[in-house]
Amino acid sequence: MATTKDLIALMSAIEAQKALKYTLTGFPDEPVLQQSLSFRSIEGFGLSKFGKMILDDSFLVSYPDLEIKIEPGAYQFLRGSP
Repeated sequence: MATTKDLIALMSAIEAQKALKYTLTGFPDEPVLQQSLSFRSIEGFGLSKFGKMILDDSFLVSYPDLEIKIEPGAYQFLRGSP
């Protein structure tokens, strides 16, 4: 774990060298990707919402041109839909 201040310094240095894309991972209510091109545009980035890492938001970090898709069948299976 890093402090928010440390995380911001690290991510600022990395983003100064490379363009990145952040994709929220997990099980959203709708099969829509939530993506940002900078950690600065992610509200509460680096702050715990629940006090437990397993419950807090996590992100897939990739290059901006990488296409990320949601598999519809997998989403339906996870939500219990036929």
